[in-house]
Amino acid sequence: MDDERARLEKFVGTGTVDVDHVTTTGVTLYTTQEDIHLGGTGLVPTDGFRLGKVGPNRIEGSMSTKSKRTAGKVLTYLGIPLTVLGGMLLAVAPGSSDEPACNGCVRFQSSLYLWGRIVTGVGLPLLTIGIVLWATSGSSALLNGRQVGVRLPGGLEVTSAGLSF
Repeated sequence: MDDERARLEKFVGTGTVDVDHVTTTGVTLYTTQEDIHLGGTGLVPTDGFRLGKVGPNRIEGSMSTKSKRTAGKVLTYLGIPLTVLGGMLLAVAPGSSDEPACNGCVRFQSSLYLWGRIVTGVGLPLLTIGIVLWATSGSSALLNGRQVGVRLPGGLEVTSAGLSF
């Protein structure tokens, strides 16, 4: 595991997991029929999976933190409305070069254009950073050297080999 807080956790149900040996890169386990996942305090849990039916199983995990995922969500949710608002301000203020002079008064369209650029300039980076943090904040597990699949509703599972039932 790449984080010392990572633990093997069993989903609600019954069953046993027998630990054969533990190393710094993984845990070798004997078979269980219960869905399990890797998780831990402050960590994003992996998708649930079942251990192989024959022989020992080796699980390796790459863990991400919940704080990274939360930061990604917060920045994304802040960036979306700011980017939309900035775009709307830019759309209603076609630019200051076509405006007639107004004898020293503050040009309303120029102000809208300026604020549109400022708000969009803040919103787009927040949105981009948020999406990147959120998208890269997943934890993953390898079971006997193969990527654990993502389980979908209805018993479908997405693995590196494709979709299975």
